[in-house]
Amino acid sequence: MARTKLEMILLFTIFSLLFTFPFQLTMAQAPAPGAAPAPGTAPAPGAAPAPGTAPAPGKAPAPGKAPAPGTVPAPGGTTPGTAAAPPPVQATLCIPNVFIPTTVPLKQLKTTLGTGGSVTVAGTVTIIDGCAFTINGFTYSSAATNSYWMGSNSTDPNSDKILVSNTPVGQFISQPAQRFNLTPTITFDDFNVLDLYSFDEKAVFGQAVLRAPKSTETKPSASAPTSIILGDATRLSMNSNIMTIITFVLVAFFFY
Repeated sequence: MARTKLEMILLFTIFSLLFTFPFQLTMAQAPAPGAAPAPGTAPAPGAAPAPGTAPAPGKAPAPGKAPAPGTVPAPGGTTPGTAAAPPPVQATLCIPNVFIPTTVPLKQLKTTLGTGGSVTVAGTVTIIDGCAFTINGFTYSSAATNSYWMGSNSTDPNSDKILVSNTPVGQFISQPAQRFNLTPTITFDDFNVLDLYSFDEKAVFGQAVLRAPKSTETKPSASAPTSIILGDATRLSMNSNIMTIITFVLVAFFFY
């Protein structure tokens, strides 16, 4: 009787393996969607041009217009009797009638030059339109050389700056209203703090906060979790083996 049970278990196990192994082998060998062509096979060559014909050459970009044959250009590059065209006007980014009226004090940050001279800075900064500002009651005595108005987004004198006006700032004593225009590539949206900066002294002597500086704090980004993705063939192989083992255990438990 024991031998009969053992023979039944062996036959059932062999039958299970014979049934699951071909199915597992077929699923594991099935090509994945979008599989590349088999190695060693070259892609089909493109159609060759008809015999006796050459491929059409690519079009080269046309250079500047050449004068018509037989004509001589006028001396000086312009037609006699006509004046040369005026130089193009440089476009500006700022819009004069788009601005927020602002009036803030000009505060002094540095009082001495590198040579020991005393510097005085005072005045009131007013944005009068979208492309200009004025300094009312402007005083810049013993002015540092090579001084310009610079813009930044921080009250830190060592922060990054951009040139906001091409007009150099010289010495002023209680100037009623001194106007400065923005450079063509700058608007008031590009900076929040106006600095009176000397390139020779490498220092900020005066500062006006037009708007609250933008926060530069950045939050750390969380790293994306990694995951392991099993292929369909791997999952099928694991499932088939597990089912075979479970079946064998159940049969053995039932007979014994």
